[in-house]
Amino acid sequence: MIPQLQQKLVLCNLDTAVRKNKGDLLACDRWAIRLFEKMGGQLAFISGKPVHEILHQFRGSMPAQSVIACNGAVIYDGAQGEEVKSACVHEQEARVAIQDILLRFPSVGIEIVARGGGLFVVRSNLHVHQNLRSCRARYQLKSLDEIPRGWLQVILRGSEEQIAQIQEHTRRKYYGARNCICPQDPNTCVILAQNARPERAFEELCMLKGVLPQNCILLTDDQRDLPLAEKAGQTICSFDAPAPVQQAAGKNTLSALYGGGVGEYLYGMVKGYPDK
Repeated sequence: MIPQLQQKLVLCNLDTAVRKNKGDLLACDRWAIRLFEKMGGQLAFISGKPVHEILHQFRGSMPAQSVIACNGAVIYDGAQGEEVKSACVHEQEARVAIQDILLRFPSVGIEIVARGGGLFVVRSNLHVHQNLRSCRARYQLKSLDEIPRGWLQVILRGSEEQIAQIQEHTRRKYYGARNCICPQDPNTCVILAQNARPERAFEELCMLKGVLPQNCILLTDDQRDLPLAEKAGQTICSFDAPAPVQQAAGKNTLSALYGGGVGEYLYGMVKGYPDK
């Protein structure tokens, strides 16, 4: 064990790390993660995906100790297999938004992720079907009134053009002040609680781990992580990351986080203490 490693936390954007690797970590990354954690290092992932998709991605075994999932709505303890923190949407405001969106875009797909890992499909379409098939998640078909309380995330899926139209439409509407509607990828946008912010979840995770934010290292190429970069002590990115991320990282760049850079950095941290 290396005591100095226990005083730090590495937070890695999972979606960055796997984006060119068919949704999985490279073998060299997995090896370095196991070594890093064995030597006392603390690693956490951050992802826009729900926990059930991440677990399927890694065949039911989480390679990191903790995960900030659902765009900051959930902190999941991989060792205990449970949510330790969650921020739920305001359901009445979410219902108003869903009903309005369905009136304007009746073909949009709608999934709801509930506390405890429940996944409910309110309206299916080709994009919902493809996602359910790829992640092989257990789900239930339910109406809004049948879904239990404790919604973590409402997921809207459609074509790239439709999701862009939904985002433009919702910018002009007021559904209340306690939720927000955020883009996730070209075919997806999500309804989240206003307090489901990755930077807030990051601060809570630091408290749970007993690590000061300035002792944290952020590995990311995602511009949405820039608020985290302001709080973390150091930011590392790939050489081809977007310019704002490279500016936040300064000279702290790797060959590619998605090409073995995660493992390279973690192994370098372990090698930094050659006497251990």
